[in-house]
Amino acid sequence: MSKAIGLILTITGLMLGWYFVQMTTAPGPAPLPSFVVAAIAVAMISVGVRYILKKKKKPEEGSPT
Repeated sequence: MSKAIGLILTITGLMLGWYFVQMTTAPGPAPLPSFVVAAIAVAMISVGVRYILKKKKKPEEGSPT
């Protein structure tokens, strides 16, 4: 389940990042909210990648579980 959440966050972050790239490459000054979108995109990508790469915890042998 966590890998699915990670994929959703990563893909959404990449889409928001693409929006930021389009806003900053447009002629004229970039609107200020696009930088907030960029910060959200970076956060979503980093959390998504962490969820994807997270390994499942295996119970140790001999632990009272």
